[in-house]
Amino acid sequence: MLNHNEIVELHDGILDDLQVEKLFLYLAYNFIETLPTNIFDNRSLDTVDLSNNKITVIADICKRCIICHLLVYDNPLNVTHYDKILEFGKLNDIDITGLDFGKNNSHGFYTRKFVIVLILCLLLSPSSSQIISNF
Repeated sequence: MLNHNEIVELHDGILDDLQVEKLFLYLAYNFIETLPTNIFDNRSLDTVDLSNNKITVIADICKRCIICHLLVYDNPLNVTHYDKILEFGKLNDIDITGLDFGKNNSHGFYTRKFVIVLILCLLLSPSSSQIISNF
């Protein structure tokens, strides 16, 4: 576990000497901005948690790799790369969790904060049926 370690960058080849069949890599709550190209090449990873970092782009992180769960919550990901990220996930059968598409986007997703606010409004509003019909 490497969560909360103030890690700023990951160097090329950082995983090269690991001889582990199924890797769980927890790098949440650090200061990582970029990932080295092909950092996960030829690896089998169960979970990669990159949540709460400063990552703007997830592209070319692996070829011939297996990642079951990729968590990217609360990163300032560039929305222009979402299609590439989703395509990468589909092609490699990766469960990518935490993409924040925002409200009114082409993907039809909503942010977690928006959904929480909407639920609170519905619970607290005397005219919740009106809100639902307008939604």
